[in-house]
This record gives sequence, structure tokens and C-alpha cells, in this order.
Amino acid sequence: PIMNHRILVLPHETMLTGHRRIAVSADIDLGGRTLRAVSLHTATMIMDQDKRMEQAAAIRDSLGPYEGPVVMGGDFNTVSEYEVTLLRRVMRKLGMKTVRLPEGPTIANKYKKMPGETPVLDHIFVKDLVPGSRGIATDATASDHYPVWAVVGLPPPAPE
Repeated sequence: PIMNHRILVLPHETMLTGHRRIAVSADIDLGGRTLRAVSLHTATMIMDQDKRMEQAAAIRDSLGPYEGPVVMGGDFNTVSEYEVTLLRRVMRKLGMKTVRLPEGPTIANKYKKMPGETPVLDHIFVKDLVPGSRGIATDATASDHYPVWAVVGLPPPAPE
């Protein structure tokens, strides 16, 4: 069952429309253990890098004192390898680990990248979960982004 669903309005309005992006989260009851799932879409590169990293930090910080396992994923709009490094640093501050996706772009539009770099805009992070298989569905055509996915497992409960 899905419990405690939330919407987080991200900081910073977009310059062109004044709209703000959101993240959604919910707690999932896994037979007595709770998993927090977070889905998001941060601003595009029209917004400067520092503000987009502040959006990622706000999503991370929205977890607050929650101590259980977390899976967080979505379009972080990281348009360079440097931004990917910054994003991973932001997530590590709360103990989030990167799910290493296979090499390759997460977006079909080859123009959304820095010259000479593979465009990896979409990411999955976990906390207190064990990543298994993972991938990028490059045959999908519903969006210019390819779906990214990961199978994760709960670690065994801590002995009492």
C-alpha cells in the first residue's frame, strides 16, 4: 500500500514562465518495512547550474529525519559530466548512493549536451537499498528521454 504521499514545490521559478517544478514522494508499505520513493524533474539548463543544484538539495533535504530506505529518481537535467559530479556530491551528503547505469546517453536528443560529452540527464539514487540489475531503455519512443530503471532489494533486517 501507498502511504503518506507528498508534493514538494522546488525552489526557483523558471525565467520564461514563472512556473516551479515539483517532486513527488510516497511511503510504500513492504509488509512491515517502509520504503520512500521519490520522483522528480528539476529545471532545464535555462536555469543556472547553482539553482538546479539547490533544487536537487531541496529534494534530498525533504527526506528530513526519515531513517528508512529510499529510492529517488528522475530527470535532474545534468547537462555536463561536471554537473553529474556536483549532483552526486549533493546526494552523498545525506547518504544517497548512485545507481550506476550502463554507459550511454539517457536522452535521444543529441543536442542536449556539452560538446564531446555523453548526455546523462536522468539518475537513480538509493539509500539503505541493494542495487541489482539496472538499465536504460533506449528503444522507448514516448519522450526524448529514455526510461532509466533499477531493481533494488532491501537489506536483511538488523538483528535485535
